This record gives sequence, C-alpha cells and structure tokens, in this order.
Amino acid sequence: MSQLFAARPLLMMLALLFYFTLILVACFAGIRAKILSLLISSDATHVAPQIVSLDSVRGLAALAIATAHTWGWLYPETSSLQDRFPDVGRLGEAVAVFCVLSGFVVYRSLVYTGLTHSSDLFWYLKRRFFRIYPLFFITTVISFFFVQIRPQETLQTFFSELSLFHFLGHPSVTNPPSWSIHVEIMFYLLIPLYFIVTRPHSLPWAIFACFAATFIGFPGPLSRELMLLKYFALGILLVEILPFADRVAFFAKWYTLAACLGLSFLLFWVDWLTPLFYQFTALIGLPITLHGDMGYTLSTGVAAFLLFFVLLKWKPLQAVIGFLPLRILGVVSYSIYLTHPLLLVAGTPIRFDGVAGILNSPLTQPQIVTGWASYVFIYLPSIVMLAVLSYVTVERPFLLLGRKKIAGLECRG
Repeated sequence: MSQLFAARPLLMMLALLFYFTLILVACFAGIRAKILSLLISSDATHVAPQIVSLDSVRGLAALAIATAHTWGWLYPETSSLQDRFPDVGRLGEAVAVFCVLSGFVVYRSLVYTGLTHSSDLFWYLKRRFFRIYPLFFITTVISFFFVQIRPQETLQTFFSELSLFHFLGHPSVTNPPSWSIHVEIMFYLLIPLYFIVTRPHSLPWAIFACFAATFIGFPGPLSRELMLLKYFALGILLVEILPFADRVAFFAKWYTLAACLGLSFLLFWVDWLTPLFYQFTALIGLPITLHGDMGYTLSTGVAAFLLFFVLLKWKPLQAVIGFLPLRILGVVSYSIYLTHPLLLVAGTPIRFDGVAGILNSPLTQPQIVTGWASYVFIYLPSIVMLAVLSYVTVERPFLLLGRKKIAGLECRG
C-alpha cells in the first residue's frame, strides 16, 4: 500500500476521498441528501422522460472502457491481470454501446420535442454544446501536458482539435478516448436534418439508414470514426420500432425478452454476423470492409440493440439496473470516459502521441504490481471519484446553464 501511495499519490488520494465520502453518505442524512441532489437531480436536464436503466448501462460501459485502458496502458504492471483475464481488453468495444445509446437518446429527444421552429433547432444545438464541449475542452487542454510530439506541431494540433478540425482529416486527438467524441458531434449536427427529411416515412428511412451506415465502407476501408455510424443508426431504428413492438404481445413475453437478452450477450462474445456479412458482400461483388482492428463489428451493434430493447420492455430488469449506485455511474459516465486517461497517466511515464494513442511500451519495467484487488478497491474508486468531481464542477454547471438559456428562449417564444 505504501509503495502504491508513493508511486501514485493522486490515485490514492482519490481512493481515500471516495471511501471518506461513502462514510459521510452512510452516516449523515443531510450530507447524503446534498450529494444525491447534486448527482440525481441531473434528471431535470433531460428533454424527453429519463430512462434510468439505460443511463445505468452507460455508466457500466464507461467503466468497461476504463478497465480495458487500465489493463493495456499500465502493462507490464498489469501483466498478472492480463494473464488471468486475457479478454478484458475487448471491453473497449463498449464504445459501440455508447453510440447505440446516443443514437437512441438524441433521436428520441427530437421525436419528443419536434423541430417545428428555428428556435427549436437553436435550443437543440445549445443543449448539445453544453452537454459535450465544456468537458471535452478542459480534458483536451489538460491532455496536452501529457503529449509528446514535435514542438512545431503543438500549436497546430492544439487549435485543430479544439476547433474540431479532425472532421477535415487532421490527425489530432490528444485525449485518446475523445476520438469518438468527434464522430458523436458530427452525428449531433446531422441528425436534425435527417429528422426533418424523414418525418413522413421515418421507419423505412431508419431501416435504410442502418443499411447505408453499414455499407458506407464501399469502395475503400472505413476510418475508425465511420465504423461507428452504423451504431448510431441502430439507435435511431430502436426508437422507430418500439411503437410497433408495444402493439405486439409476443415482444412483451418474459421468454421472448430472456431469449433476446441471451442472444445479446452471445453476440457480444461471438462475432457471428461479420462473416455472414462478408459472404453476402462477396456474393454481390462489393469488397466492403466492415471493421478494422478495433473490433467494432456488426455483432456488437446488434447485441447493444437487443440489450436496450430488453431493458426498455422488461420492468423487473429495469428495477435491477436502476439500482442507485448504477444510476450515479450513469450520471457521471461522460466524465468517466474522458477523465480516466488523465488519472492513468498521472505519475507514470505514459505519454499520449497526439493522434488518439499512447506511446509504445511506455512502461518498460513495472513500478508497482497491479492485481485484481488493487484495481477493484483502488483504481475503480479513484476513477469514479474523479468523475464525480468532474461532473459536479464542470458538467453539471454547464448543463444547468444550457437549461436556463433554453428556458429563457421558451419564455420569449
């Protein structure tokens, strides 16, 4: 323990703060109410009615990605973990879960509120800006202190990333997880136009969007960002098929939902759909690349689609997933996603390469040994505590600021 404190002081201080906060929450009702009001009151920032179970899955997905990064980045300190749990690195594919959920939530909010006036579009963009950009900006700026790139490229990389020039092909992604934020922002900008165009025949358009996003790799290979588009399209499709599923009693049966849940877990584990996809494209003469070396397969997207479908239909499972600690994880999930790399590189020789990766073999010799106990009881609490602090000090104030501006515009309208 003392070795870990000496090698990772920030990590240990955050872990101690986490456990100290738990004691305060457990022992003092006033403090518990205050802390929960800062976290759970974020429900008020939702446009459409909140679905707690989906937010909980978002939090678990964020922790899965943080776990995969810890396993990989801290090697050889985590060599014993990798030997015992060799498949943990695949948890990074939970990015697909984020994308399906984002497609569902954002499109659902548009369906709920509509875009009947230009002010509606302004409100939508304002909310999206305050939801995504402030924390992205701050974590990107801090990440530059952990970047090792040529000095003459620093300023260009800095401004190109903060101005989102990554859309135009500039390879500037300083904080490694933020590469997916760029494509998410692109989705936010395009979805209002899609919503307006497809309103008369939204379900056929959603089906077409899924096919188009899947086949977008023709004739060349997909970029890492474009690989994610099929997941956003699946989220849109989920919104469109739910009214139909609600009218068919078969989809509400427990055995149907249990079968869908089992198939979801199976597809997360086994990639059945990608080989079938390649056989089909070869048959029709289209040499399309569905995914690269990141493992973002069609099976992963369909698995996330089925998982969310079950959660939306099966109330007993909603009650389990809606457990309060999981709800809190869902609230701070965006902060978990963007701040955990900063915690992992603090106090280590790890440095970012400025193009969404870390330098090769930053740890040639283990400074400490990271076992499962130290990860579960020190790393995970530290990651969550940093995310809570980030949410309370950065995310929540800007979310409320965006809400106030929207309310003001509504009053004037």
